[in-house]
Amino acid sequence: MSKITESQATIYDMLKKGICESMEAVPVRKGAVEITTPFVDFKGSPLSIYVTHDGKITDGGATINQLIALRVYDDFEGWVFQEDYFNQYQIQNIQGRLEPLNPESTEALIAYLQGIARLPSFFGAKPIRSQEDIYPTKVKETVVSGLMKEKQLSKKEAEKFILPRTLKLKNGLLIQSELSPNREEIIVKIISHATSMVTTQKEHVSHKILEPVLFKEDNIHATSCIILGSLDDYPASRKLIKEKADILIETVNPNATHQLIETLAEA
Repeated sequence: MSKITESQATIYDMLKKGICESMEAVPVRKGAVEITTPFVDFKGSPLSIYVTHDGKITDGGATINQLIALRVYDDFEGWVFQEDYFNQYQIQNIQGRLEPLNPESTEALIAYLQGIARLPSFFGAKPIRSQEDIYPTKVKETVVSGLMKEKQLSKKEAEKFILPRTLKLKNGLLIQSELSPNREEIIVKIISHATSMVTTQKEHVSHKILEPVLFKEDNIHATSCIILGSLDDYPASRKLIKEKADILIETVNPNATHQLIETLAEA
């Protein structure tokens, strides 16, 4: 058998060094560590996993949240190859968090990383086109017209309030406020899907509530503002919404527009 040539060894060393140096571990909340891996997710971004203080490995719910954001969670739940895929890639689903089946095996851990990185790519994203998703647009139109009327702003000035705002947590995680209030400590989420099935509603609400919860854990001055049509439209999630919303605006109420404008324009 011939020896490895110098050029072959150079390429091997380059790859080995690149893979090792792409690994990074940083402390995050509750004593956990976030590990950046050499793998990339379906968007081409570096894949991260989390290791808790007691050594448990998890994706932190990121993969399932991606499926929900892509509006393909129902397809994933009904996927006939799910069990085979999880076995092949050594994955288990623990209450929405994907964890390795055998965390003590290097081969199983590598398979797990490959599996969670690839999983969302098996499902085609579903663009928002349905009736329930017209609601956020209607809210934004109300904001612009209300600011122009109540605060005497120009349309250009009013439209600044309906732009999304990216918020960075102390651990580096980026979350998003769907509107941009004057006070940067306020995170705004608009809940729609009022006419959807209960399971779809619950998933949607859970997804919308997650980032305000993370923001409030990260910043003691943070305030969550939740906007929806009416709490009565979300019977299965009513309690959760009321618990997590510091400011709850139901646009069915007569004074909702004024409440919304005051919340956004408050200095």
